[in-house]
Amino acid sequence: ATGCQLELGRLSLLGEGSLANDTLELKGVRLRTVGETESTELGQIDATVALDFESLSDTETFFDQPGDVSVRVRINELALSDIAALVQKDFGVLGTIDAKLDLDGSLSALAGGGEVKLSGLKPSGESKLAAAEAGLRLDVADGRLAVDGEFLQPDLPPITLSGSAPLRPEKLANDPASLSRQRFDLRAHCPTTQLAWLRRYVPGMTHADGTFAADLRLSGTADEPQLSGQITGEASLLKFRRESIPTATDVKLDIKLEGDRVEIEACRGTLAGGLIEVEGGATLASLTDPELSLKLGATDALLHRDDNISARANIDLSLQGPLSAAALSGKVGIVYGHFY
Repeated sequence: ATGCQLELGRLSLLGEGSLANDTLELKGVRLRTVGETESTELGQIDATVALDFESLSDTETFFDQPGDVSVRVRINELALSDIAALVQKDFGVLGTIDAKLDLDGSLSALAGGGEVKLSGLKPSGESKLAAAEAGLRLDVADGRLAVDGEFLQPDLPPITLSGSAPLRPEKLANDPASLSRQRFDLRAHCPTTQLAWLRRYVPGMTHADGTFAADLRLSGTADEPQLSGQITGEASLLKFRRESIPTATDVKLDIKLEGDRVEIEACRGTLAGGLIEVEGGATLASLTDPELSLKLGATDALLHRDDNISARANIDLSLQGPLSAAALSGKVGIVYGHFY
């Protein structure tokens, strides 16, 4: 055995390796980031790979060789912020990840499984949300990765997660751009849950009587993602301690997702006796800049009420265009105003 080190852009591999009888063996190989002042350990790999050196010059025949392969990957308490720094993208979430993955077979027919645990999940900004965690089970077989598990947050019932995606390293090696064309299928289900937990996080809220549920699916490819599912909710009473914030009753929410479209089937309620309703939806051809088509209408809606002012209005507003440059138009007419 001898020490080995390999740098690939911002990543480095450091550990022990040996080659004997056409078998490559790696022990305790640590995957680390390469930084100017410090580095972060991402995980550890142990592997045994039987190689046919005559096929090393050709990617397709290299992955077709039948030699035995054994791979063990371990990740311990890796901060999500370190992963975000590596890919130079802000996830907006803090927490840590622990993972293990055991694969055996041949390079073209790996099989096995593992698990991933995400702990201490919280928004990166200031938030009163209790930390969440997620546990995922992994299964690799027949060139496909299957995932199932749960997302756990103290205020919500367990949210079930499942999905699958191709795992064909030989195709990615020959055509890395094909990754964006690989078909995946991801699902999340939140059973009906009470809204009482909102009182912990919404300042001044005294009543949150209602329910919420969601069943979502994201499938297709990275180039052409497809949405489906439904989000529903109802509330008989949403009330705040301050009288200046109108009490909401008879609230109903029904949002459907289909293809690249999010459609508001129902979003209405009563604010202190006045009716308010939102219609329309959004097209998600661009996930970062969706096309909006929304209308807000209200009749005798209470805008503000305290010891000095009481005001109601009829509202007819429209928000159209991409999120980055949406245009707001319409009118707000005061139908009742009282100044003390």
